[in-house]
Amino acid sequence: MTIQLDQISKQYSRQTVIHKFSYQFESGQSYAIHGHNGSGKSTLLQLLAGSISPNKGSILYTLDNATIPVEELYQHISLAAPYMDLIEDMSMEEIVAFHFSFKDSIADEPLEKINQLLGYDLSKLIKHYSSGMKQRLKLLLALFTASNILFLDEPTANLDDEGIAWYRDLVLRHQGNRTLIIASAQHHDHDFCAFKISMTELAP
Repeated sequence: MTIQLDQISKQYSRQTVIHKFSYQFESGQSYAIHGHNGSGKSTLLQLLAGSISPNKGSILYTLDNATIPVEELYQHISLAAPYMDLIEDMSMEEIVAFHFSFKDSIADEPLEKINQLLGYDLSKLIKHYSSGMKQRLKLLLALFTASNILFLDEPTANLDDEGIAWYRDLVLRHQGNRTLIIASAQHHDHDFCAFKISMTELAP
């Protein structure tokens, strides 16, 4: 899947975050969206993921020479971000089953694979998880979702040094042939990406 941005702009009230930005994201490549806090990294990622719409310009999604309508985009992407909520009154076993009732998995037994990588109590409710435990689960749900594009926003938020090393190894082993787009101010989150997009340089 490719994503073609044509002169997109995004404005909140009187603040212009992105101004007339054109770019093409190629299938199977890895991209880092970086810049200081408040520079618009998450805004650009949410635009790419179809969560929000540009005020001006267009975004075209293409898969096998066919255009994908933005309302069908969710079928082709997976996303992990700190602002995404997990259902707090579910256990890990329940939330994995719930998630993959809507999405296909790249693993034959996603619960077994995720449990191997986390080692958490399957019956423990999400509301009793630490912030780091929740972030690891979000990452695994996104990584093991069968998708054409994998979006990661601030992927090591709430992770300690051990968790950061765990994340890097995980992404490098499970990216597969998907397009990978990572938004973060932290160099260690995306220094392995082939292409870099500086939001500071895009500032209007």
